[in-house]
Amino acid sequence: MGAGGLVDVRDAGGWAALHYAGMGGSVLVARELLKCGAFPLATNRAGTTAAHCAAGFGHAEVLRVLLEAAPGLAAAASAEAGYTPLHWACYAGHRDTAAVLLGVSEDKDVNATSASGRTPLHLASFFGHAEVAVLLCNNGADPGVGDAAGRTSSEYALLGLETKGLASRGQLAAAGLSPADAEELGRELYVECSALLDPLLTQQIRSVEAAEAQHQQMLQQQQQQQQQQGRTERGRGRAGPDPSIPLHTVAHPGPGVDPATLRRADAAVLNPAAFRASAESACARDAGGPASGSAVGGRDAPARGSEDADAGESEEEPDYEGKFPCSVCLGAPKEAATMPCGHLCVCVQCGKRVVAENCGCPICRRAVSAVLRIYV
Repeated sequence: MGAGGLVDVRDAGGWAALHYAGMGGSVLVARELLKCGAFPLATNRAGTTAAHCAAGFGHAEVLRVLLEAAPGLAAAASAEAGYTPLHWACYAGHRDTAAVLLGVSEDKDVNATSASGRTPLHLASFFGHAEVAVLLCNNGADPGVGDAAGRTSSEYALLGLETKGLASRGQLAAAGLSPADAEELGRELYVECSALLDPLLTQQIRSVEAAEAQHQQMLQQQQQQQQQQGRTERGRGRAGPDPSIPLHTVAHPGPGVDPATLRRADAAVLNPAAFRASAESACARDAGGPASGSAVGGRDAPARGSEDADAGESEEEPDYEGKFPCSVCLGAPKEAATMPCGHLCVCVQCGKRVVAENCGCPICRRAVSAVLRIYV
């Protein structure tokens, strides 16, 4: 490898070869680049250094090599978010790289704040990295430091538990917090940390959020127009849309989904008790009716015992299992609706996983508090 300015050539995103060595964890490449004159404090367009990359990707040995060449990297803050390498190590939960950064006594600032007033302890607390949080406190981190909104590390930890569904409403209320606060904070942290990689990615995220907000506003306007049209039709004596059934089941049934099935699912979500009673009544009627023979037109109908009758019935019965697969596993049939949005989109097992892992509804991405099995 030749020395000179070529070792610091950047790509379209502003990344130099030393950045990639930090992300890939190659100690030999990092040493060779520095030996050939690579600038250790080089940044990309977001102000991210190779030390940020090594700390965030958990490569402690590469981080040591970089800090030997430039100890000031430990306190280098990114341009937009203001995160230091210690912030990124705590965000990702890498205790080993956090320990390396805390071992640099000259430029160590365990309570360094980002542009939004967040400390490394705030990030470790929100994402549940207990070992990293203990390491920070043992090295002088102050749990009482608040961010720009006044939230301390304990409140970050409580909001982090809420995103995993582990915090009680009583705990949140006692701290003056709400589930909406947890969702908003998680979104802010995602945008800030993505800015360390590429500011263009941050712009794309914000563009997507704006498009989603515009789409939701358009759907609300459509629902209002449909409701108004239904009221007008009912005033003229014509049957309009049933106000007890959400309009999205008719307006946006989704590809390959029977609208009648979705209407029954939404009815079950709106009135589970009535739907369950209706289903039990139908099951009881099927169990005691045609199987034992029934009188039709004054004569006894033949019992379902012949193979021809069974073959005819099997041809008429719809096969739902192959037509409506679960949106997550794509194998089992859709048999459960996500709550509170009411989308019939998952099997029971995948529904439990969605709730446990806080993945959000596969259709609308809203938070899922429970799943309701649908019998159709």
